Amino acid sequence: ILKEHDDKLFDKLIADTDRSIEDKDQRRQKAGKDPLADWYRHFALLQEVTKVAMKIVAGDITVAHTIAEEEINEFSVTSAWPIGVNLGIIDYDNDMLSYT
Repeated sequence: ILKEHDDKLFDKLIADTDRSIEDKDQRRQKAGKDPLADWYRHFALLQEVTKVAMKIVAGDITVAHTIAEEEINEFSVTSAWPIGVNLGIIDYDNDMLSYT
């Protein structure tokens, strides 16, 4: 759906996800940790493509995390959440539901 709607946005989402993974892998390497698992990219893309596509299709979305934003592990798949926000598709103030 997303690629059919806007292939440039789809490509940007993939590029931003890959860049995010590269940044995380560099931080992990500096900390003496292994790179993220191969499956990480698949699930990060699944998460972000789904959110962005649903926002486009439905015109609205509510993204809710089950833990506070500052408690999200920087290397978890959930930590990819800013990608849609940074692309300007997910509106942080209106689409994100803060965990309290």
